[in-house]
Amino acid sequence: MGNIEKRHRKNGETAFILRWMDKQTRERKSHKFDNEHDARRMLLVLEAHAHDTERAVENVRKHYEAVYTVSDMVEDHIELLTDANGYTVHKYSAMQRNHIDSTIGSASAVEADYRDVVRWVKELQRKGLAPKTIANVHGLLSASFKSAVRLKKRADNPCQGVTLPRDNRTEETISFLTRKEWELLQSHIEDHYRPLFTFLAATGTRFGEATALYARDFTDVDNGVASFSIVRAWTYDDDNRPILGPPKTRKSKRTITIASETVNTVAESLLRSRATGNHLFSNSTGGPIDHRRAWESWDRTVKAAQQDGLLKRPRIHDLRHSNASWLLQAGLDIYKLQMHLGHESITTTIDRYSHLLPEGAAEIAAAMQRAFAS
Repeated sequence: MGNIEKRHRKNGETAFILRWMDKQTRERKSHKFDNEHDARRMLLVLEAHAHDTERAVENVRKHYEAVYTVSDMVEDHIELLTDANGYTVHKYSAMQRNHIDSTIGSASAVEADYRDVVRWVKELQRKGLAPKTIANVHGLLSASFKSAVRLKKRADNPCQGVTLPRDNRTEETISFLTRKEWELLQSHIEDHYRPLFTFLAATGTRFGEATALYARDFTDVDNGVASFSIVRAWTYDDDNRPILGPPKTRKSKRTITIASETVNTVAESLLRSRATGNHLFSNSTGGPIDHRRAWESWDRTVKAAQQDGLLKRPRIHDLRHSNASWLLQAGLDIYKLQMHLGHESITTTIDRYSHLLPEGAAEIAAAMQRAFAS
């Protein structure tokens, strides 16, 4: 006979100890499992082999060698990605290794169902993973099942309809700056970073897009404005080193028009970039701007502004959100804002900014979201 005992760990998690008597050696054996489902599955296998441990383990090994597992499926999905850079592949592989292989990874990708995915999510919760992390890993698993459907290895995606844990404390907190708050911040920006941070606020570009620009990306226009094209952005290779690659999404490749005031802000940077061939925004030696050093400068700027009365603690990325809010206040419609920001989906733009629209426009945006979600 075999039995399963629950043991409470010091960290609050529960372990499940399977105990049985080996038929051949008459020895008492035990094995620890992180979840009850796996413990009961092993108990059933042992009982099917009359508690002959060696034969049971050998048959389980043969079974899983022939099974197309969830881990196999996720590996296939990652290998089939055509638009992922080295950093993204590295990140996905780490997700698989840390949160899939040791949990649902050994299950059959063909037979796994909704209940298996729910058990897996609950197991990640028991391990103390943040809701945002669970959502990210679930997204990878769901995309992998979609690939399996395309490859005709199964008919459906069992991740669909699974309710994920929510925690408002883990939601991204956006700081929308008013024009006065931005002017206060701007007055405290260190000279070297003033053109970059002002450009980010004036254009709504992502940090990785702006710092990848060259003077050759700009086109002068006769009526006092200029435009520039986003055709590259900083990304990361397999060793987490920054490299130039394509922008974040297909629609991130775009042209942005700027007024003469913004052109004047970066006039010296444009001249220097044309003369040297370096990036529009560079460090003191002419090399690319380092995100960490820029963040340190921004942090000093925010702290100085807070001492001068600023009540918010915005991130560099909040300059992009603030730019979007100013454009909406100036009457730009949500579709044009999507193109301006380079969002792949209109739903992203609506989710983040529709609450800033006037009441009538917000109703239209809500209707659009319902239409696109159907």
